[in-house]
Amino acid sequence: MTTTPYPVSGTISDTDNSAAVSGASVTVFNRTTPGTNNSNYMSAKTNSSGQYIIDLADMPSGYSNGDKLIISASYSGCSVESLHTIDTAAGSHTANMTLMSGTSGSGDSNYYGVLHSVVFSHSAAATIAFYEKNTGVEKLVLRLGSSGTTSVYLGPEGIHFNGGIVRVPSAAGVKCSMVIS
Repeated sequence: MTTTPYPVSGTISDTDNSAAVSGASVTVFNRTTPGTNNSNYMSAKTNSSGQYIIDLADMPSGYSNGDKLIISASYSGCSVESLHTIDTAAGSHTANMTLMSGTSGSGDSNYYGVLHSVVFSHSAAATIAFYEKNTGVEKLVLRLGSSGTTSVYLGPEGIHFNGGIVRVPSAAGVKCSMVIS
């Protein structure tokens, strides 16, 4: 285990990526070295600019090169997770994330990476569409029933988006949690 500084930092934005989220909870969990009772994690709140920083050198059970991290952000019932493998040669990692909720404006959200799973809670029927940002090509459409929770697991390979857009209808009260790497 190393105690060399390895800052994980970033900015948490709202649904349409136009405003920073102040007071969002961000947690970094080391799933390779979870510690006793899964205690090898650290949390922080975003500042008024939506920024956070967590230094892995302060992790209770430390970290090693190649460890796998789960970086999660949540605020007001919305959450998103990002997966990262520690590369000590890089010396740091930036994880900017966008929280998604159809209850706050347009319901469009931009993101980059591989989508592994998604969970929706909703109060009405809704159609959720995932598009490739640069091409506008529809890559995944989910039709949700009248209300409840819908989970979709896309496997370890997931669906890769080179800048994706998810369209969440605002009228359905949809809240979305995604795992992106």
